[in-house]
Amino acid sequence: MRVDSYLRSTLPAPELPGNLPDHAQWLAGEGAGSWFVLDLDGIDVYKVARYDPEGKLECIGLFVVQEPSFFHFSKPYKVTYISHCQKVTLIQGEAVVVLERINVDIKLNE
Repeated sequence: MRVDSYLRSTLPAPELPGNLPDHAQWLAGEGAGSWFVLDLDGIDVYKVARYDPEGKLECIGLFVVQEPSFFHFSKPYKVTYISHCQKVTLIQGEAVVVLERINVDIKLNE
């Protein structure tokens, strides 16, 4: 069973805020949701930013793939559950890939 199949009332994706890149992905939650932006930030290091529905930055950090998974950044993927500011779960093909945060030093630009 897919994790999102038992959520009762998820929010549909709002219009993509103008300050977010086209590759931002919406992850709906029950009564809430977030935009996730994943970018390559070095060899096997990914910068992940989470934004609220209006495009306000909620958190940002550097992440690596949790072993033994393998992730192809250039191939299609979908952000799925469980994803938050410390862990991001992706579906790529038939594989589940988990990214784990490796730092807490990136500051929010306010």
